[in-house]
Amino acid sequence: MLKKRREAAEKVAESLFAAEDAIDVALARAAEFNAVMVTARTHAKLSALDGQEAFDSSAEAFAALARARRGIVETHKQLSETKIQI
Repeated sequence: MLKKRREAAEKVAESLFAAEDAIDVALARAAEFNAVMVTARTHAKLSALDGQEAFDSSAEAFAALARARRGIVETHKQLSETKIQI
């Protein structure tokens, strides 16, 4: 019974770490994308008005990823408490 619990915990932990990594990579890419949009606009000497809607949408996506990260971190904390109980 203990062996099965340990195996289950290891599977969950492995999957959790993969999800955390994926969210961090997505956050980094989204931040990079936002920076590139701003830099490209400046380099092309376009008005700040140009592309603002696209930037707003991208910023919203970044914020959603940040919320997802907060959620997965909270899940990690909760699972840490569960691990102690098991």
